[in-house]
Amino acid sequence: MPLSPPSAFRKWQRYWIIEVLSDSTEAYDRGKKFEEYQRIESLVEYVLIAQDHHSVEHYVRQDQRTWLYSVFQSLEDSVPLSTIGCQMGLQDVYVKVDVQHTLDVV
Repeated sequence: MPLSPPSAFRKWQRYWIIEVLSDSTEAYDRGKKFEEYQRIESLVEYVLIAQDHHSVEHYVRQDQRTWLYSVFQSLEDSVPLSTIGCQMGLQDVYVKVDVQHTLDVV
């Protein structure tokens, strides 16, 4: 019987996961799915990419219960992906994406 995500991810060692957020899945990606991902012992980095504005959120596991959170919103920013030894530039992430430049603040 095939495993369904995120349980399927437990079958292999995952060091990092990158998600592109959408309106229909954003709450799930930030909530229940991230809770499940935190149970993957090998997972070190979790990245959430907004598709409607320039924003990349980066979670790095510090220990079993603690995650360091950083947010990058300038096209000049680069997200350090230490598990694979590279930088993910926002300019590269959003190179062919037309997004809003401002957010509505309530």
